Amino acid sequence: MHKVPSQQHTTAWVIQVWASFVIALAATGVGIVNLPVTNWVKGYIPHSAGKIGELGIF
Repeated sequence: MHKVPSQQHTTAWVIQVWASFVIALAATGVGIVNLPVTNWVKGYIPHSAGKIGELGIF
């Protein structure tokens, strides 16, 4: 059987992945903070999004 060589991640790819993740989290946080709703609703949004993610719906 052939042994498939493993590919190494380049530094540029790793930086891009982490940068996009951080930017997405920051943008989500800014969006939640600027929503025209009460703080109770703002606090519930990350919780409910996490539950949807656990179910595999996201």
